[in-house]
Amino acid sequence: MEKVFLDTAPAADARQTRFEGFQNECVSFQAAVMSDDAPARLPVMLRAQSPLGSRVCVRSVRSVPVTLATLPGADDNYLRKTPGLYPDLLSDRLRTHLQAGLWHAFWVEVTPEGAAAGDYEIQLQLLHADTGEVLSQASACVRILPGFLPEQMLRRTNWFHSDCLAQYYRVPVFSAEHWQLIERFMAVAARRGVNMILTPLFTPPLECDLSIHLDRITVESVRRLEQLAPYGAENPTPVFVLEKAVIDGIYPVSEGKHCRLRLRQGNASIYAVWFGMHPEQLPYTMGDVVDAALNLSVYEAPRGAQLSGRILELHPAGLGNAAAEQTALVQALRRGTPLTAEQKQRIAPERSDIITVYRELQTRRWHAEDLQPLFAKLGEQNTGKILVAITALEQVGLIAVHERGGAKFWELVPAQGKKNLADAPILKCLEER
Repeated sequence: MEKVFLDTAPAADARQTRFEGFQNECVSFQAAVMSDDAPARLPVMLRAQSPLGSRVCVRSVRSVPVTLATLPGADDNYLRKTPGLYPDLLSDRLRTHLQAGLWHAFWVEVTPEGAAAGDYEIQLQLLHADTGEVLSQASACVRILPGFLPEQMLRRTNWFHSDCLAQYYRVPVFSAEHWQLIERFMAVAARRGVNMILTPLFTPPLECDLSIHLDRITVESVRRLEQLAPYGAENPTPVFVLEKAVIDGIYPVSEGKHCRLRLRQGNASIYAVWFGMHPEQLPYTMGDVVDAALNLSVYEAPRGAQLSGRILELHPAGLGNAAAEQTALVQALRRGTPLTAEQKQRIAPERSDIITVYRELQTRRWHAEDLQPLFAKLGEQNTGKILVAITALEQVGLIAVHERGGAKFWELVPAQGKKNLADAPILKCLEER
């Protein structure tokens, strides 16, 4: 598919108005627009009308900043090697702004499932986004060929970094919302012909430069870091690790859009802001012991220069890989994937394990979307048993998820009569051999 860059007209040999595909084949093309005399930031959008109706979908092609287009020594098989704005993101928000001399594109996708074979015209109208005035129009024709493509036999794959989804959508890793996002993105990949996904066991972690202790870090030492600036892709901002820090305070920032934590190591402490994390959504509470990855800076306060931090990652102190591995086993069990006897044994809780989890839910509000603090408290090696216990308690109606202040918590449900844990479907699955 042709890339429509802001400063370059599409190649002449790429311009066409007739397209075709089989009855189970997705047909996509782009509508590129440019005006020599458009007023500054003219708001526009594209409307598609066709007998195919809702089978035609339009998205706006957004350009994203690229600072490192290639690595040094790259071959010539690249469209460009220079930094700039590159067309990449498909957005459902059709409103965009047309500027004189710059090219913009809209992505038109036809999913012909259920449509009869034949020729279908698609009328494209460029509208003023505010008034609805038709500024320009064109038409395209899609021919749906009689017949269906056979099942794809080639192995088509791509990398799938699931942690990037958690970071972009700001959800806890391996939370229920994270798994829903993973399933949605995998479903889209499958619809696009991807039938094998490369999922790295260990995604490149956040690179940390130094583990520090607050008793040994000074304002002067952080100020000297300014000599390393300016920071960028080739010279990233230094990242420090604060290990086994106690959360001593939680404060809202900017009307609750962010939160500031007071982290203590021994007798020393630092205030660090976690941008995008509402205090109510924070899965930690006062007294929790955490490992934090953060940037450091100096700010001038009424009492003199003070250190401050910007939190990049926060996890229970010492939490390793066992939690993620056992979470994946429980998710596989929920999806109906067969587990070996050894795998079932690793995540099958005893009755005493379930009682322990229930009592923890009595004593504290635990976030339903990030249970890492609970894993850390009850033992990371018990992660699978904890998740199965929570699922079983929910299935028999003893606990439920409730939303409060934009965050979801596990809460006890007043029991209506006696509940039998053995009735929980997830426990029955573990008993099957």
